[in-house]
Amino acid sequence: MTRRLIATPDPDSVQRLVDRAAIHDLLSRYARACDTKEWSVYRSLFTPDALIDYTAAYGIRGSLAEVSDWIARVVSPSSVPRTQHLVTNLEIAWEGHDHATAHAYFINPNVHRDATGKESLLLNGGSYTATVRRTNEGWRIARLMDKLTFSHRGELEQFQLPNLEGL
Repeated sequence: MTRRLIATPDPDSVQRLVDRAAIHDLLSRYARACDTKEWSVYRSLFTPDALIDYTAAYGIRGSLAEVSDWIARVVSPSSVPRTQHLVTNLEIAWEGHDHATAHAYFINPNVHRDATGKESLLLNGGSYTATVRRTNEGWRIARLMDKLTFSHRGELEQFQLPNLEGL
């Protein structure tokens, strides 16, 4: 069976695929920076004039400097020792060649430690809306807003597999 190319790829459509991959990588690096608590990496993912709004998920709204200082304190290793930010279902609406709005879902299982040292699971889910802009350094987040869909706090348990011998 011979494959036949139906149409020559449009250079603009190929560039859109490259840009889509770069924006997906940008949001993945954002999630990883939050989990590894690498706040210098976190800051590098935004434009200098970025506006970040976490008010819909227990947070603050402000400039990159204000929010990155705040998040470094709130998500410290002593209060939130383990996190896992998962970003899924990415949709991008293009606004020219150098601007876009990305919508994605997030699921965040976090281990929260209270003042007594007791750990619990804090599970958050919701969505991000990110206005992104192409810069000399690549795609960067100019505006980020989250919306919390659910939040659950509960006991942190280690699941034990049942004894399957004899089955």
